[in-house]
Amino acid sequence: MSEIELTYYVSGQAFLQAFEMRWYLYVELLHLLARAGLRVRDVYGDFARAPLVESSHEFVVCAERA
Repeated sequence: MSEIELTYYVSGQAFLQAFEMRWYLYVELLHLLARAGLRVRDVYGDFARAPLVESSHEFVVCAERA
């Protein structure tokens, strides 16, 4: 687990939100989505929708109800 702090602004006022974030392995996330009744529609290597390759530093999964 990683402890994350997110600062966001609304009408010039700063708000700080602290939360824990967990990293998932690719196959682990696919398994959890399937158990939740979701079907994977697309998988990308970044938020610009580049292909997922071994050197990708992130992955983006688009899922929908099965």
